[in-house]
Amino acid sequence: MFGDALGHRGEITHEERQWSQSRRACVGKAQSVEAALGAALSRLSGLSRAAAVVLTAQSNSRLRHIEFVRLEPERALAVLVAEDGQVENRVLHVPAGVPTSSLVEAGNFLNARIRGKTLAELRHEI
Repeated sequence: MFGDALGHRGEITHEERQWSQSRRACVGKAQSVEAALGAALSRLSGLSRAAAVVLTAQSNSRLRHIEFVRLEPERALAVLVAEDGQVENRVLHVPAGVPTSSLVEAGNFLNARIRGKTLAELRHEI
């Protein structure tokens, strides 16, 4: 959408071109996908002088921590924290009668095994 809208705007000024080239260099030096997306978002927003939003697909980040929070008797929130600081929340169905203490135990069990592994690797291991 952004590219289509920018194409109708016409030529960019010399200052805009210089600013764009300096921002492109920052994107190329980014340490993570998130940092690159953030830099690209800033660049697009600056060029268009409009708000910009980036949505990414679920990642396969290496995990650092997981925690379960009961929402309702049969629903819990899984909070996954990646090594890069990314946080993902997922609502899970919990069988009826599972006590909150079991959710805490499950979190402790997983946290003892989770560090540095992707969710796929953890599933395979467990």
